[in-house]
Amino acid sequence: MVVCLAAVLGCGSASAADATAASLTGVPPTTPQAWMEDVRATNEARAARGRETAAWAAERERLQAIVAAAAAEGARLDHEAEVANAATAKAGAEIAALGDAGDLDRLRAQLDAGAADERARLKSLGMDLPPGILAVPDAGGDDPFGAVMHALESAEQAAGTVSVDVVPGHLGSDEVAVKVLRIAGACAWWVALAGDQAGTVALDGHGGLDLTPVADDGERMAIRQALAMVEGRRPPDLAVLPVVPFAVAVVPPPSASASASASVSASVSAPAPAGTAP
Repeated sequence: MVVCLAAVLGCGSASAADATAASLTGVPPTTPQAWMEDVRATNEARAARGRETAAWAAERERLQAIVAAAAAEGARLDHEAEVANAATAKAGAEIAALGDAGDLDRLRAQLDAGAADERARLKSLGMDLPPGILAVPDAGGDDPFGAVMHALESAEQAAGTVSVDVVPGHLGSDEVAVKVLRIAGACAWWVALAGDQAGTVALDGHGGLDLTPVADDGERMAIRQALAMVEGRRPPDLAVLPVVPFAVAVVPPPSASASASASVSASVSAPAPAGTAP
């Protein structure tokens, strides 16, 4: 800017030289205004070039970032492809090692045979367990092995609970339907559907129930009250019940689950009377 002002201030002394140059070249002499316009145009061109240079640099950095990201993604995909190829090779080796043992039809046949054996064992075991604990699955079906496993899981849960079931039993020479109060797989009591009789339950060794009535009015009342507690018709309280243990307990209930269930459902206390086997 200092140069421009100096040029303007010295324009008077240069006018004679300009006139001489114009007479020699035939070009009109440059006026101060024209010279200032040339300077302004030059500055604008320089600023436009600077803006274009900055925009080009920014675009160059953006393209370089895209290239770097593409290279990183390519490396990641190459690594995943290597992992997938290794897994495929491992699976192929395992399939080759299985050979004939990997035949699904043979495996299904083995599972069906095992299910048939387990069903026979469950049926035999059910003869020595109280009702409501073990349900023997039906023979056949689409998934006999799954049915057996479901029966075992259900039996494991039922063995640690307190429940009331309506089942048939032998009362003397008669077969009657009664409500049976069962505490896990240990003890059970029955109440007639009419509510006039109650007693203890024992297994007859053939999958049936022997119903023995109690003669004591207090014991009969305690059994009815305990059953009402479990059914939710009476608030929980202590009840002393006569105990006749089941003859066989092949699958004991889980530890502490029976006592916990009894305390929650009925809070039943059942000491054995004199002369009764524990």
